[in-house]
Amino acid sequence: MKPAFLLSLTPLLLLSTAGQPAAAHPQEQASFSLPVTLSEELPAGAIPGGAASKGKLVRLVKTMGGARDGRLITVYGDAASTEEVWDAKSGLHRVRDLFVRYSDDEGATWTQPVNISNTAAHHSASCDWDGDGQPETFHGDSEKPNIFNSGDIVVVSWIDAYCPEATVAWGSDAESAIQGRAVYASADVYPNVREVPFKAPYVAISYDGGETFEYGAVQPPIQLTYGRRDAKQDVQRGVGARWAMSWQEDPEGLQAGSADGPGDGASGAKVTKGTDVWYSYTEDILASPLDLRLTRTPLTNQSEYDTTETNGFPIRPLAGGTGGGGTGGGGTLAGSIQNTGCSRGNLGMVKVGTSYVAVVAYEETKGVPLIEEGKTIQYHSFPFNAPIMNGSDEHRHGAPGTQLTPQQMNSRRVRFVTQGPNGSDPALVIFWKQGLTTEGGPSDIFVKSALSFDEAAVAAAPALNVSTNTPSAVPADMLLDSQANPIEDSNAHRAVLRGNLVVLGWCYTWNGPLARYTDLANYNFYSRRSLDGGVTWDAPVNVSNVLDTKVTVREPRLVAPAKTGMEDGNSLIAAWGTETNVYDGIGVAMSLDAQFTRTRDQAGTWEKVVPMSAAASMGEFESQIRVDDSVDEVYALVMASDAAGSEALFTHGRVVDVPATIGTIVCLGDGTGTPCPCGNESATDTGEGCMNSTGRGALLTATGSDSVAADDLLLGVEGLPSSTFALLFMAPNYGPYFSSGFMNGDGLTCLGSPAARVAIVQADAAGVLQFPTGLASTWTLDAGDTGVFQAGYRDASSTCGFGFNITNALSVSFQP
Repeated sequence: MKPAFLLSLTPLLLLSTAGQPAAAHPQEQASFSLPVTLSEELPAGAIPGGAASKGKLVRLVKTMGGARDGRLITVYGDAASTEEVWDAKSGLHRVRDLFVRYSDDEGATWTQPVNISNTAAHHSASCDWDGDGQPETFHGDSEKPNIFNSGDIVVVSWIDAYCPEATVAWGSDAESAIQGRAVYASADVYPNVREVPFKAPYVAISYDGGETFEYGAVQPPIQLTYGRRDAKQDVQRGVGARWAMSWQEDPEGLQAGSADGPGDGASGAKVTKGTDVWYSYTEDILASPLDLRLTRTPLTNQSEYDTTETNGFPIRPLAGGTGGGGTGGGGTLAGSIQNTGCSRGNLGMVKVGTSYVAVVAYEETKGVPLIEEGKTIQYHSFPFNAPIMNGSDEHRHGAPGTQLTPQQMNSRRVRFVTQGPNGSDPALVIFWKQGLTTEGGPSDIFVKSALSFDEAAVAAAPALNVSTNTPSAVPADMLLDSQANPIEDSNAHRAVLRGNLVVLGWCYTWNGPLARYTDLANYNFYSRRSLDGGVTWDAPVNVSNVLDTKVTVREPRLVAPAKTGMEDGNSLIAAWGTETNVYDGIGVAMSLDAQFTRTRDQAGTWEKVVPMSAAASMGEFESQIRVDDSVDEVYALVMASDAAGSEALFTHGRVVDVPATIGTIVCLGDGTGTPCPCGNESATDTGEGCMNSTGRGALLTATGSDSVAADDLLLGVEGLPSSTFALLFMAPNYGPYFSSGFMNGDGLTCLGSPAARVAIVQADAAGVLQFPTGLASTWTLDAGDTGVFQAGYRDASSTCGFGFNITNALSVSFQP
C-alpha cells in the first residue's frame, strides 16, 4: 500500500517541464526553534498552566568574571491557586504569583520555576469584588512583572493586592485598616457594584544572577507601600549597586478608563486629581535594599503627605480639609494642591562623569476638567540620590516638572532612551504621542534629542513630528503640527540610541477611524532613522508591510544588542504581533502570529520577515526579545493564547544562510526547528528540507517576482531523486508549529488548511524541475494575499522508509 501522503497526490496539472532553477546567491534570515512552554511546569501543589501573563526576559552580560554571561532569565505571572478575583484590568481570573526560571544553554533547558511573590496564598482585604452584595476575601494577586539587571544583580518589581500594614507580620492574613478600595460599576452585577482593594508596589532581588532570590524566595519580597492609595505603573532601573524605582499612586483608586486607545484599558492612564508619581532609591542595593522603602517620596507636587506616619504616608489635609476621602483609603481632594494628576511615568538612570543622574518623564492632566482636556508631558532630571523634596516632613510634596509639550495639544505615552553624554552624541532622545483629541484619538509621534539631561536644554530642543504622512514623508513634514493630517494615527512607539544613530519605530495607519471601525485600513510597523543624532532623518520604512487590511500589527519591539564593547552596532531586530482587524464594538480580535526581522545596516534596510514559532493553534500577541553581541542568536519569549488559556513560550532563533529567493524560506530540515523524522537533517545554511536518498534535502525556491500584475512567479526544485514526481501544494497560511513544521513522511510540513494541489511535475535526471507560472491568475490571487508553497515527492529509497519526502516551504506575500 502506498503511504497516505502519496495517495493524495491527485494531479491538477501533469507536466514534464524539468529545468535548472536560476542560480541563487546566499542571503541571511532567521530560523526559529520549536517553542518551549515555560509556564506549564509549576511547583508541586500549584495549578498547572493556562493563566500565564506578561512574561519578561533578560539576558545577563558583564557578570562577575563573566561566569553568568549569556544566562537567560524569565519571569511571568501564572495561576497559583484555584481562588479567583476580579479587577478592572483582567476581569475575573485566577489569582497569580510571579515565577522565575533561568537557562544557561540558550534556552534548551530551564530550571524549575521559583515563586518570588508568594502573595496569592494571603490576603489583607475583604470586599465585594464579585458584586453579590457581600464582602469576600480578595487574595494577593501579582500584576505584570518588570525585570531589570545590572551584572549579577537582578530586580523584579510588580504591583500587588496583598498590602499588610507596617505593624503586621508579612504573610499574615490580618485585615488592613488603611488599605483603600476602588469601586466599579459593572453591568453584570447591577445594581450592585464591584469593590477592588488598592494595591502596592513590590520588589524581589537576586544577587547571584537569578539562582536565588534573597528577597522574594529566601525572605519575603520588599513591600514599598501599604495601600493607602492605589499604585500602578512601576519602573525600576539600576547601575551597579545603585538602584531607583518609580510608580504612581491614585488616591481614588485605579480608574477604568474607556479603552479608546490600542490598549486594553485600566492601565493607569486615567487618574484622579492628586495622583502623584513616587520615587525611591538605594545607594547600595547589596547592603541596604530596604532603602527602597525607606526613601520613598512624592516626586511630583499634586498632593501633600505626612511622611512621619510610617504606616502609609497619609495625605495631609489643607485648611478646611478632612484628610479622609476614599473608602478606607488615603483621601483625595483634602490634600490636593494641584487640580491635576500625573501618570505613566518612565525612569532612567545614567552615569554622568562620576555621578549618577535619574531621569523621569510622565504625562500630567490639564487643570480644568471638561474644559481643558488632555495631557502634557513633564520632565525631571536630578542626582539619583537627591530627589527634590519640598515642605516639612508633615507636609511633604515634590516639585513641578518641566513641561515639554504645548498646552493646547494632548500629549501622552512619553518614552525615552539614554546614553552617557559625551558632548557630541545625544544623551537623551525623548518621544511621545501627540494629537488634538483625548483618550485614544488619532495622534503623531514627536521626538526631541538633547546633548545633556538638563531640563532647560531638553525643553529648548525642537520637537519634530516624525510620523506625519508616514508613507510619503519628506523632511519638511517634520515641522508640521498634528492637525496637519488629522485622521492618520500612530502608536506603539519604540526607539534605539547608539552613538549618533537614532532609530524610531511606530505602528501607523493612514486613517485611524477607518482602521478602528472597519477592516478597510490597518496598522503597519514603520522605522525611521537619523545618522546625526536626531538632526536630520531618512524617510520612514514599512518594516511589517502587511497589505491585507483584515490583519493588523500590534505590540512591536525594536531591540539592539547590550552594550558590552563587543556588540555589533550596526544590527538591530524588530518584532511584532499580528491580529485580526475587526470592527470596533462588533468583533473580538484574534491573535495570529509574532513576526521577526533584522537589519545589518543601521535600519537602512531590513531582512525578510519570518514568523516566530509557536505552539499549534495558539495565537501570539506579545514578545520579549534579547540578542547576542553578533545579533545572530535571537532569544524570544512569546505570550500565546487559545480557548484554553494563555502560556509563556520560549523560542531560540538562529540566523542562517539560505539561497536568495522570492519569498521567505521556512520549514527548514536542518534541525533549527522541528527535528527531522529519523535524524535525517540536511546541512545547515542550505535552506533545504530533510535529507532524502540523494544525501541532501530538496530545495524549493522562486524567481520572477511576487507581483500579481506581472504573474511571473516561477517555482523550482533541486536536490530531488532522479526523475521522480513532485506535487506542489499551496496554502493561505502556516499549519501547526508555523515555520518550524511537523513531521510528515521523511520530512516536515508547514502547510495550513486548506491546502490546494497546484501541479505535479517530473524532475529530470539531475533531480531538477520547474513548476509552471500563472499562479496569480489561475488561483485569483490579490495583493496582500499570502501563499505558503511546499512540494511533496516520491523517494523510493527514502532514508526513514516512508517512501516520500517534502521540500522546504516558501512563504510569498503577493504585491500589486
